[in-house]
Amino acid sequence: GPHVVAIAKWELFKKNPVSIKNRLNPDRPRVVQGNREYFRTLIKAIKFITGQELAFRHQDEAEENAENRGNWKELMKLLFDTNPELVKLKENVLSQHSYMLITRRRRYS
Repeated sequence: GPHVVAIAKWELFKKNPVSIKNRLNPDRPRVVQGNREYFRTLIKAIKFITGQELAFRHQDEAEENAENRGNWKELMKLLFDTNPELVKLKENVLSQHSYMLITRRRRYS
């Protein structure tokens, strides 16, 4: 009966457990890995700036064409200019998380 079918399905599920999140979005593990890689890079950049005891901001970041826009912006620009994969990761993260859209308006290029 239905109980036997349910038990059989449960036993099959226990052999191959997949989270409901992964069942709804099979691409999720790749997305999570990309997010982790992106944020790992940001954390390394933060650790670099703080380890060198540098200021994150320039005195006047309002000037978009300023020669020195601040250590953080310059470091991010360097990383994005030299690593196209990081640019892709950033775009993926920003497209998934609406609360981060403010960052999109402040481009590092």
